[in-house]
Amino acid sequence: MPQKPLPGTIRAIKQYNLKEIFKQSVLFFLSDMRENQELMEHNKLMFEKMDVNRDGKLSKKEIVTKLISHLAGWSGSYAEKLFDKADVDGSGELSYNEFIAYALDEECLNSKKVLKKAF
Repeated sequence: MPQKPLPGTIRAIKQYNLKEIFKQSVLFFLSDMRENQELMEHNKLMFEKMDVNRDGKLSKKEIVTKLISHLAGWSGSYAEKLFDKADVDGSGELSYNEFIAYALDEECLNSKKVLKKAF
């Protein structure tokens, strides 16, 4: 007749399982943070490349010119629509925060691949 496991053994096994689940969750979180950090660094470099006059803002002309020259098949009117959508405060220029907020929006340029291809 098999012996019943001791209650302490069952508790230890459950705790071990919880620790492993927690450990995996932390590793996934850290991995995601790393990807986000790399994406933020990439977006900062894109902003700096597009800011031709180095005033810390992106004009409609800077963005439209860069998008048309780097993305085959993009029209000026489509690039202008993207700009207008990103220009939340209606100033006619994109601040770094507006640019980042729009760049992180999954719908803005269809995917991260398009952003990477563009620059």
